[in-house]
Amino acid sequence: MFKKLQLQMTLSYTLILISILLVTNLFIYFLLQTYNDSQMSNESDNMLNSLNGSDSAWLTDTEFAPNDEGAGTTAPGPVAETGDGSAEEKEESVTTQSSENTQNGNSTPARPQHIEGVSDLIVPSVLKSFSFFLIFDTAGNLVSHGVNNKTTLALLLTKMDQVPTDGQPAGFELEKGPMTKVQLLKRLIVVNGVTYGSYCVGRDLTLVAETMKNLLQIMMIAFFIGILASTLIGYRIAGRAMKPVQDAYETKQRFLADASHELRTPISVVLLSAESLDRELHADQEEALQNVRDIREESFRMRDLVERLLFLARADSMKLPTKKADVDISDTLRQTVDALAIMAGDKQIALELDCPSALICQGDQKMLASLFTVLIDNGIKYTPPLGRVSVSGRATKIGGHAWVEVKVTDSGIGIPEKDLTKIFQRFYRSDPSRTLKTGGHGLGLAIAREIAQAHQGSIEVTSQLNAGSVFTVRLPKKA
Repeated sequence: MFKKLQLQMTLSYTLILISILLVTNLFIYFLLQTYNDSQMSNESDNMLNSLNGSDSAWLTDTEFAPNDEGAGTTAPGPVAETGDGSAEEKEESVTTQSSENTQNGNSTPARPQHIEGVSDLIVPSVLKSFSFFLIFDTAGNLVSHGVNNKTTLALLLTKMDQVPTDGQPAGFELEKGPMTKVQLLKRLIVVNGVTYGSYCVGRDLTLVAETMKNLLQIMMIAFFIGILASTLIGYRIAGRAMKPVQDAYETKQRFLADASHELRTPISVVLLSAESLDRELHADQEEALQNVRDIREESFRMRDLVERLLFLARADSMKLPTKKADVDISDTLRQTVDALAIMAGDKQIALELDCPSALICQGDQKMLASLFTVLIDNGIKYTPPLGRVSVSGRATKIGGHAWVEVKVTDSGIGIPEKDLTKIFQRFYRSDPSRTLKTGGHGLGLAIAREIAQAHQGSIEVTSQLNAGSVFTVRLPKKA
């Protein structure tokens, strides 16, 4: 019993600690996710800010050195041979004009001439500030790139069709390669109103993604370790909390068992003495005879109470003397009904039995007889004169298992609905005044339940006020 309570308390403690761990982990995860989203948003803003105003840099880029490929170079134009001068004179004239522009302070980097495609444009240096870049012509063919790894380049090319050209960064997962997560931004290359292709730049977010993944793994491992630790701690706390209660309960049970056992002898002596006095007294000594009979009656009630207390004490300590043997429930019911027939006849109550033969169970015949005696005795006590108490037995199957079902039905005063779940508690009486009228101590149904459970069975009750009650006992049927 206490092990079950300890496990229930452990479950309660564990659920509380797990709830705290879960709330804490969810809060940490929310913070990490918020931080990750903030980082992604910052990366997006940085990408957009870096590329603002870069469209005009495709013609000229002041950050390129004059010796950079395609930067600051002048494509030679066609030279016409005329009578006005030689080609050398024309070239000297162009050079002189360029020098004059420089001296006047109107220094303008040279621009490529005869632009036929995106390959003729100067790549802005801002693209090189990203983790990588890719440049495509109008047909979608790759013209230039800044990706060092071939595997990564191939994976990025498979994602190009998914990257929107609305100028907003988007995140993508790569299946393999040194980069597992990237943020891509794709734009069209438009110079002087002419579209020459498109370019895509990206940031490597692998480190951010891996860090987030590792943190989540650590959180999950810590969560499961916390569950295990919570269970162990809860079990230890529950054990320590239950120890004083268990000691007090065991002390009480030992006292109850010892007291019940010790009381049996003096009660037996009182009964023997009362019976002896009853035989010795003369019939004319009515008052003395009545006193002796009262003593004997109360001694019988006290002996019954002591026996029941001793039975419950043994049940609590798991020491019920259940003898496993074949018991014919039909015979047991017949013997019980015969024993209580005189009591029912005195109250003018019809006691009926309807039970087929050979309903065999495994158990203790005396204990099962006590179980049926309690139920039939209660039915007779709480049924008014001219009423009826019927006992029936049958074999049935419930949930794929064979059972012997015994029902004790009476036409008595019934049980209030609010008391139906409490009547199997010890010393519980729905109406305490009944004790004086019917006797008993509120232990009979508690004993009946203990006997049913000791035989792996069950007991149930349905009742209606002023209409009677039905007690149903189910016991495993021997195959």
